[in-house]
Amino acid sequence: MKDKTKFHNLKNDYDNYQKTILNNGITIITNKVSQYTSFALGVFINAGSRDDSPNTSGTAHFVEHLIFRKSKKYNSKQIANKFEEFGAYTNAYTTQEITCFYVRALKPHIKKSINLLLEIVLNPDFNETDTNIERKIILEEIKSYEDDIEENISDIGDKLLFGNHSLGNPILGSINSIKSITIQNLNDFHKKFYNPSNIIISIVGDIEHHKLCEYIETQLNTFELNKKYKNERIIPTIGPVQKQIVIKHIQQSHILLLHQIPDINSPERYSIGIMNTILGDGMSSRLYQNIRDKFGFAYSIYSSVQLYSDIGVLSIYAAMDYEKLQIIKDLIIKEVNKLKNISQKELNRAKEQYITGITLDNESLSSIMQNLAKTEFTNGKYEPIQSIYQNILTIESADIINSAKKYIIEKDFFELSMIPKNNKHK
Repeated sequence: MKDKTKFHNLKNDYDNYQKTILNNGITIITNKVSQYTSFALGVFINAGSRDDSPNTSGTAHFVEHLIFRKSKKYNSKQIANKFEEFGAYTNAYTTQEITCFYVRALKPHIKKSINLLLEIVLNPDFNETDTNIERKIILEEIKSYEDDIEENISDIGDKLLFGNHSLGNPILGSINSIKSITIQNLNDFHKKFYNPSNIIISIVGDIEHHKLCEYIETQLNTFELNKKYKNERIIPTIGPVQKQIVIKHIQQSHILLLHQIPDINSPERYSIGIMNTILGDGMSSRLYQNIRDKFGFAYSIYSSVQLYSDIGVLSIYAAMDYEKLQIIKDLIIKEVNKLKNISQKELNRAKEQYITGITLDNESLSSIMQNLAKTEFTNGKYEPIQSIYQNILTIESADIINSAKKYIIEKDFFELSMIPKNNKHK
């Protein structure tokens, strides 16, 4: 049957990609977008929670927090004032595999933004007072995550799936690990991972690549950069399938099913993405229509895909009344196994939804800036948006069915149930 998807002639205006590796080893990636008067700038570190030491989980995230506390030149108030005096928005985040510091501002302030961001990221000053204040803030952040059931069950699910591998540790760390982290731990982490071969600077806006590279290299000469270090990670090995029940003071019951899938570089990544769209991403997905909409058993039910550099995870989450826990689990498995059949109409709808998500993501300067760096870290090359569209459009129902059979149909899932304390579990 002919593919009726409407995206064959899509062209993206953001494919003005350029890349330079400076003499000191730092990679600069830019994408020129002439119609904008603002820019997005990010400094990315190829280090995240999976790079924490076993006894000090949360170190990568702790360092991210402290970066904004004090540099060799400025204290936290001065850092905030200097960004905001030219109207810049700045923030940061830590994931399992990267740490990102970013700025959004108007074009005339790009050099100021570069100078200030490089100063705080490469030249921090960790001290006892700031460390103890930030420690308290992170401990409160951990408590807030533990009160958020979807966040909490996700962290516990990672531990169930990955076991003692560092991907099983929460990004924030634990209360005990955060209390034990010392300034020496923080300085050691920064010195090890915040080095030229581990850094990408990504910029999207109406900018000139070579001029920016020259300017950044000149600015970097004022910093004492660490020696090059290649971050080599241990690939996780998934053990036998396990089940776990957690009892908490909550009203609803929650279930999380997990299964290993290929990593972000797999040629199957797009067919798996569309499979996830059909299964549980959105209001027209099978999980939503055939469980939530049909029976009204769950308010929240969906599937999601997390792709790392060396492994991937498909997860299915639902929240429901305790009495419906087993029923919903059975219905979920039924829908998973029904992926043996996918109609052309359903495939076309999922493709359109999937491509639309990618398109919308690539209409944000911040998203483009982040995607460029993440792609560089994971496979070292940039895939033009038109190429992504074409790869998606070539996928057929048989490709999705084959992926589903290979990874999730008739397979045992890691299973985590979280139930109210006043219910006895079976």
